[in-house]
Amino acid sequence: MNSGTAEIASSEAELRTLGGWAADCAERALPLFEAAAPGDTRPREAIAAIRAFAAGDRWSWRLRTAAWAALKASHEVGDPAAEAAARAAASAAGTAYLRALAAAHRADHVVGPALHAAQALELAAFGDRGVGEGAVSWAIVQAPSAVCDILRRLPAARLSRTRLGELRLRLDTGLRDRPESAAAARAAGAGNSTGFAHPALDTPEPASLARPQPTIPRAASLARPDAALPDPPGLARFAARLI
Repeated sequence: MNSGTAEIASSEAELRTLGGWAADCAERALPLFEAAAPGDTRPREAIAAIRAFAAGDRWSWRLRTAAWAALKASHEVGDPAAEAAARAAASAAGTAYLRALAAAHRADHVVGPALHAAQALELAAFGDRGVGEGAVSWAIVQAPSAVCDILRRLPAARLSRTRLGELRLRLDTGLRDRPESAAAARAAGAGNSTGFAHPALDTPEPASLARPQPTIPRAASLARPDAALPDPPGLARFAARLI
């Protein structure tokens, strides 16, 4: 048997839904990065790329390039909260390639965008755990049912005594155990705030950030649920650096 990339199936439609949720999570922390690194658009471009995929665009070099660029930005920014925000964006772009990853690591990648966004918000709040846990709760409530379904088919998150490990476990457990009534709360707009004020987060989001328009030509032939998933060079190395 191989490394497990074919053991647990996720449909293309599920991956697109996951990508949309991942973008929602990463966007919430993006202002923290942009406040620390004005003019650096790499994390924003990664979120735009996964938004385009969620809207129906094909798998392409743009996703992989954007994810790598956002990850590089996280290493260069020099601010812990901004670094975590950029990692959230990189993780979001990487969700499009979930099927190419070993099954044992997929759960980490499903929760990665929400996890790093929560970490970023908590760090920006001077380590206020209530802020991180509020962000986790928001992500759980906002997750489409397809995200929960994907996670339930995967091995549970790894145990860790670090703060990041605690947040990961809360996310993993909360999504797996979420009652369907939470979907109704999501539709009603419940859980939209972390309860944390930060100057960067008080700036109204441009409409282009909330829902960037896809700029890649659509390829209808590649939108089939059974379309082959490419395995771009360096994907495993990129994945290993995100978890």
